[in-house]
Amino acid sequence: MSEQDKRMYEAGQWWLRLQENPDAASAGEWLSWAQADPANLDAFDRIDREAMTYKQLDPQLRRQLAREFAPAAASPAVTASASRAGRRNPVRASWWLATAAGVAVVALGAFLLRSLTGPAPDAVYATERALHQNVTLADGSQVTIGASTVVAVSMGEQERRIQLRDGEAYFEVSKDVRRPFVVDVGRISVTAIGTAFNVRRTGENVAISVTEGRVRATQPAGDAVEAVAGERILYEPEGHRFRLTHVSPARAVAWRERRLEFVNEPLAVVIANLNRYVSSQITFSDPAAAQLTFTGTVSPENTVAWLRALPDVLPVRVTHEDHRAAIGVK
Repeated sequence: MSEQDKRMYEAGQWWLRLQENPDAASAGEWLSWAQADPANLDAFDRIDREAMTYKQLDPQLRRQLAREFAPAAASPAVTASASRAGRRNPVRASWWLATAAGVAVVALGAFLLRSLTGPAPDAVYATERALHQNVTLADGSQVTIGASTVVAVSMGEQERRIQLRDGEAYFEVSKDVRRPFVVDVGRISVTAIGTAFNVRRTGENVAISVTEGRVRATQPAGDAVEAVAGERILYEPEGHRFRLTHVSPARAVAWRERRLEFVNEPLAVVIANLNRYVSSQITFSDPAAAQLTFTGTVSPENTVAWLRALPDVLPVRVTHEDHRAAIGVK
């Protein structure tokens, strides 16, 4: 199989993985794959021209294709499986490549991240590493999307619903008493009450900082907490609980000026957010180091200096190998 054929198979598999089961297929993982090589996005763009053909297929046939061509998780077997399918039936493999749907580069099609039975978002925005994007929604609300972030937007007649799938975003909400503005982030739903607020998702850890007005955060168990300007809600998945703290509005949105601010947060959260900006990813050589808490400012442009100074602040050691840094305990 040629490199181009392999790329086309991967593009088709990614689309079906997101289409059939968006919860199991992280949009953030897709974004990393797309960023790895510009040719990956070109492959998506090519099959995108045949998207309508796939959408018009019988749902049962779409499910059959999904079972055959979309593995539940990426693995070395994915490419081998695709290669075997092509050898067994080259005509069928070619037909699949010609009819699989793809994605647009920034605002993905409404059909991209839906399940076969669920509603489709109006648009999905995906930013690249170290880049921000400003978006004006149909209702006039303004969204500043952080680096390596995926946001899905649905503007319905009864409510305005946003999904923060990964990363960070700042929302300046236009008032509309008839349609609540709700941001879903992992297990948490954040309802705006005439407000501006910042939401950051790091895995299942969520931080909601209010700069104007008031928000209400709820979780499936029914627990809810409200915060006003100058307050921050932290959701800690280990105990499924909310924690309310104070934060200045300037600190809450400092990331828009490329300053990452943290107050008593796990080092794992700090590094995960820093990695959204730097090309050389930072890892942990010791899980215990990830649980240490950190307070301070991190500038992505000065990552090397920050890593050098980190052992003076926390009981950690930083090692470098193959141009990558790893953090462990002393």
